[in-house]
Parts: sequence; C-alpha cells; structure tokens
Amino acid sequence: LREWMDLADGNISIVTLAPELPGAPEFIAEASSAGVTVALGHHLGSHDDIRRAVDAGATYSTHLGNGIANTLPRHPNPIWSQLACDELTAGFISDGHHLPREFIRVALRSKGLDRFIVTSDAAPLAGLEPGRYKFGGQDVRLDENGKISMVYKDALAGSASTMRDCVKQLAEWEDLNREQLMRVARENPLRLLGIDESQSL
Repeated sequence: LREWMDLADGNISIVTLAPELPGAPEFIAEASSAGVTVALGHHLGSHDDIRRAVDAGATYSTHLGNGIANTLPRHPNPIWSQLACDELTAGFISDGHHLPREFIRVALRSKGLDRFIVTSDAAPLAGLEPGRYKFGGQDVRLDENGKISMVYKDALAGSASTMRDCVKQLAEWEDLNREQLMRVARENPLRLLGIDESQSL
C-alpha cells in the first residue's frame, strides 16, 4: 500500500479487496488511516471476515451481488452479510443484466437511499458493435442488448452499459424518482469518497 501511495503521489481514493485474505484487516486499517476508502469485492468472505474488515475501516461493497461465485450457500453467504451490515454502503450494477429488478428492490430496502449507489461495470468493449471479442484473455460475446458474456461458460464478462445507461435502467424500473436517482448516482458516491459536492463540477 505504501509503495502504491508513493507511486500515485498519495492520490489513491479507493481500493477493493477480498476480506478473507491474510493480512486484510491490517491492510484496511492502514489504508483507512491514509484516507483511502476501502471496499470489499470479488470475495467469498465469511460473516466474521466481513465483520473484521468493517471493524478495521472498510465502508463499501463493490458491485454487491456480482464478482462472486455463481453458486453460494443459501445462508449464510457474503451477499446477505453485506446487505445486513449497516456500516457498509454498497454499489449495484443496474444495467438489466447483472442483477434482476427484484434484487435491486431488496437491496434498496435493505440499504436505504443513503447507503445505495448505482454503478456500472463498463468493460473496454462498451460502445463496440455486437460480436465476438477477446477480452481479459477470454472469448466473449457482446449481444445487441449490451450483455457481455463468456462464450464457453455461463458467466458475465463485464458490461457494455455506461453509468448513464445504468441510471436510465433504474429510472425505467420506476422504483426511484428523479431526486432519489440523483442521490444514488451522484450524492452518495461523492459522500463515500469524501468529495465536496460544491467542488466536484
């Protein structure tokens, strides 16, 4: 972490890590004390792993519900534990492919408007024509509807949707009004990163 901070002249705003990795609580504590927002993501941490991470200073869940094994125990599992953790704000990919509307509704009710952030998983393929591509060393397919998936296994490979697309999809589901959409797409991320909204334009 110190090497990264030196290379970036201290300009690291957010780090995502797996809380079950050895040394994670110590890394989180060090990063938090340096003013870095620590997020949990791409992990299979237990409830206790998540609790230790939060106690050490983790405050965010990176695209909760994704970047995780396709098959999980019914309960407990990392999704339930992070939804139930009031100290964690969470991001959700609302492109219409990563998460169903029902999950988004449950997440909104669990996290509330102040701890819910709409996010995108836009891949470098976003904006390209539909077809087959190589991405991350894998053969992937970009469909006309914007879904990017692995060719040889049933798994997503990022998203072709921009943040604008994800907010639009959330608006079309009609669960949030315009003011609420602004909160989850702009105000909440700024607050999470400690950015003064008046200076962010």
